[in-house]
Order: sequence, then structure tokens, then C-alpha cells
Amino acid sequence: MVTREDRPRPASARGRLWLWIRRALVALVGLVVVVLLAGLLYQFVATRLAYREYPAPGEMVAVSGHGMQLYCAGKARGGPTVVMDSGIGGGVLDWQTVQPKVAKFARVCSYDRSGLGWSESGPKPRTSPQIVKELHALLKNAGGGGPYVLVGHSFGGANVQLYAAEYPKEVAGMVLVDSALDSRVLDKDLRDAAEGATPSSLTLKAMAPLGIVRLLSGGSGEGGPPEGFGEERNAIYNSTRHIYAFAEESATINKSVAKATDAAPSLGEKPLIVLSRRRSVPPSTSTAWRPSSVPRLARDSRPWG
Repeated sequence: MVTREDRPRPASARGRLWLWIRRALVALVGLVVVVLLAGLLYQFVATRLAYREYPAPGEMVAVSGHGMQLYCAGKARGGPTVVMDSGIGGGVLDWQTVQPKVAKFARVCSYDRSGLGWSESGPKPRTSPQIVKELHALLKNAGGGGPYVLVGHSFGGANVQLYAAEYPKEVAGMVLVDSALDSRVLDKDLRDAAEGATPSSLTLKAMAPLGIVRLLSGGSGEGGPPEGFGEERNAIYNSTRHIYAFAEESATINKSVAKATDAAPSLGEKPLIVLSRRRSVPPSTSTAWRPSSVPRLARDSRPWG
């Protein structure tokens, strides 16, 4: 016995069904396109407004065909100039509460690595050797000749150690603040846990132009910048250029830190100060690495950045 359900549907009914399916797919694709375009427009406008509202605090110095931001404060009092390099994903704004205090007794400079903050994008790969080369040219082109007391936080610690190896005569001393840890000294479980908690470079680069990272960025939060500093950091550090530079540095950070570790020279009689906060959490969840551009996506995930 043939039931109603077993009877073939008329061709017109099947045609109407496929028509509705096609319309639904077209509408879905159209919605996706609209959302993507809205994200692109949001990120473009927000970035333009950010740079307009927060102009660069220092000067732009030409380095290898692109401009880099250098911000110096204080007066030279016969001693060396202090040069500060930030952790991964950071720049001049990371030293907002430190630099004014140092400027009371010395000339002190901070800078944005290529692509970060107000600096224009530079040559690739974004590894410590390239960064050190650019920092040397930046200081030289800005009229500085050393000697310098180098201050490096986290990833910046690897950079300043490599700088001291490449240009030992320019270095008068060094301060390492929670300096980047060579991943080769970690056991496999810690390495895997830390790397697995970090968003991939491709993911960050896909989300950045659409404004997703900017939308997910929160306020200061625990361990973030003091009240009153978070808005500027989020505005500048969430530009597409900044996030791309952060992603490129992050992708090669293990090689950079290993290179700096292998090249680290003896400072001899020159002073060295190592600052490290007391840890109450395992290295895999350390807060030593806080890329300001992705505070909710990648914060606290890598102990050596």
C-alpha cells in the first residue's frame, strides 16, 4: 500500500523547495559579507581616530627606509642614557609610569619596535637580530652615541642582551626585568602548554583587520596598566599594523630568545641588575607576557615573551 509520504512530490514543489534553499544561502552569504565589511570599516575608522586622538609622544626617526618612534625625556647629567625595550606586543606606552621617574635623574629613551605603536612596519623576519640592528640605527640616526644603560622587559630582555653582544662598547650596564626565558630550559609539558595557549599568528592576522581583536580588548584588568592609561594603549595597540607586528615577533620568539641566550656576553665590571617578581603560579600561566594588543585572547599564555 502506497502512503501519501511515499508518493513523489510534484516537480513544482521540489522546485519551490530548492528556490527557498538558494535564497536562504544567498541571504546568509550576503549577511556574512555585510558583517565582514562592517568589521573592516570599524577597524579602519577606529584606527584613524586613535592616531588622531593620541599623537606620537616622541619623534619619528628614519631607519632603513621606514620611520620609527623614539621618545626621550630628561637631561643628560654626565652619565649614560637609559634605553628601554618592552616585552612582546608592547612599546613606548609600556613605560608610561616608569620613564617620567627615571627622567628625574637621567636621560631616558623608549621606543616602538617596527610595526608596533607609532612605528612603521619594517623588514622581515621580525627577529632579535633584525630588531637589534634597527635599534642601533635608531639611536645613531637620532644623534646618540652611547654609552647606554639598557633596560629590557621580557622579550626586550633578549634584545638588549643581544645588543650588548653586538655593540659591547656602547653598553655601560644592563637591567633585566622578568627577562625572556629560553624555552630550551623548559620541559616538554611546559613548552607544549605555553605554545598551545597562544593564538596562532594566522588567527591574529585574520581577526585584526576585521576589528575582532579590538572588540575583544578589555580595560586595564588585573595586572594591566594603571587606571587612566588603558584607553590609549587599547586604541594604539589594537591597530592592524601593531597586531601584525606582534604576531610576526611571536611566531619567531623562540629562535630570537635562543639566539640572544647563545650570544649573551659577559659584562665584566659593568653593572647588571636582574629584577623578577615573585611567582605564585606555574610558568605556563605566568603574567610576565602581556601583549597589550590582545589582552583577552593571549594574555598570560607564554612565560618567555
